[in-house]
Amino acid sequence: DMTITLVTCNVLSNKGGGVHFDVSNGQLTLSKTTMRKNTNTLFSGGGVRVVSGSMTATGCTFDENDATIANGGGISFESGTGTLSLTDCSFVTNKALSGQGGGVSASDAASVTMIRTHFTLNT
Repeated sequence: DMTITLVTCNVLSNKGGGVHFDVSNGQLTLSKTTMRKNTNTLFSGGGVRVVSGSMTATGCTFDENDATIANGGGISFESGTGTLSLTDCSFVTNKALSGQGGGVSASDAASVTMIRTHFTLNT
C-alpha cells in the first residue's frame, strides 16, 4: 500500500498527463491543488489518471487539461476496486478530444462521490 499526498501544489503544462497513479490498494490525495494545461497524448487522463487504487480531491481546480486520444480530460478514474471522492472541486474547460468525460471519466469505479463540485465548459 502506498499513499501519495499533494497539498497546495501546482501541476502545470505537462506532457503525458499531470499525475499517473497505479498502486493497488493505494491512495492518491489532492488538497487545494491546481491541475492546469496538462496533456496526455497516449492514454486517458489529461490532469490525473488513476489506473488502480483510490483518489480523494478536496478544494482542487482542474482547468484546461486534455486527453487527446481517450477519456477524462480532467480525471480518468479506471480503478475497478477503488473509490473516487471529489469535494469542493472545480472542472473548467477540460477536454476528452476522442473519448468521453471532458471533466471526469469513471469507468468500472467501485464508488464515486461528488460534493459541491462544479463542471463548466468541459467537452
